[in-house]
Amino acid sequence: MLDWFGNLWRNFAFTPLANLCGIPAISLPLATNEHGLPLGIQAIAKQADDGLLLQLAASQAEIGPFARRGRETPQMAAGLYRA
Repeated sequence: MLDWFGNLWRNFAFTPLANLCGIPAISLPLATNEHGLPLGIQAIAKQADDGLLLQLAASQAEIGPFARRGRETPQMAAGLYRA
């Protein structure tokens, strides 16, 4: 049991903290690496400030690197994803 928890903590050290503290958190894609895989961040807000994170996510969806602008992503060009 301890090995499982230790492995979980090493790989996802920051994810459980928001859950344990009861504060809102969200993971957002920000860019892609040279292989087209997404890179992102986790944003955490103060307790009961979920709306701030939802506004951040909405603005990221409109202007971020994954916003639909009529162009193909590397995954689309490779035939791995279809919009």
